[in-house]
Amino acid sequence: MLLIPTLAILVVQVEQPIVVEGERLKRDPAAVVCKADAKTNTRFSKRTCRTRAEWQQIAEQGRRDAEDMINKPGFDSRRSN
Repeated sequence: MLLIPTLAILVVQVEQPIVVEGERLKRDPAAVVCKADAKTNTRFSKRTCRTRAEWQQIAEQGRRDAEDMINKPGFDSRRSN
């Protein structure tokens, strides 16, 4: 009698929890995000790590500064320096 080995294939769906965890991390303000800042005249970049909340606060401050500059009396958007 010839015995043929059988392979049992076990299918486990693990994709959904990983996606849910990834989505939760995308919204978590305490999650740390690192960004590489490219420097001019060098091959090296500086890596800066902050929380999502801190990155959002920096972006908001940049938008407020830009709006203040545009709304400043005497600002002419057609003129370039």
